[in-house]
Amino acid sequence: MIDNFVNPDTAIAKFSPKYLNDAQIKAVKQKIAEATTQEAIDQAVADGYALDDAMMKLGQSVGGYGGPSERMVVNTRNSDKYVYDTQEDKDTYDQVAVEANKYLSRANGGYLDLNATQQLTQE
Repeated sequence: MIDNFVNPDTAIAKFSPKYLNDAQIKAVKQKIAEATTQEAIDQAVADGYALDDAMMKLGQSVGGYGGPSERMVVNTRNSDKYVYDTQEDKDTYDQVAVEANKYLSRANGGYLDLNATQQLTQE
């Protein structure tokens, strides 16, 4: 028996992300469940929260929080910052917003890992 070992089921039950979609939550919980050492459990939980933080930043980058993400994108497109920006920046925002919304939906979002989430946020 491992000293101070936290049962993976306990770690899964305590894992409470705010911004991950269902596919991401499932993947993190699977990683926790497969962990065989306390360090692996701790790392899986830490990775899950890092992804949660990255998803929050992605949502903020496209104006996706504060209401339905589709509505927030409409609000952003009606803002002065968007209206008076260059066409190139508008096109970039539009492409990123469409891509980001594929992942921001809690129930219907696809899986996006930490690196891809950070890259999309930066775009």
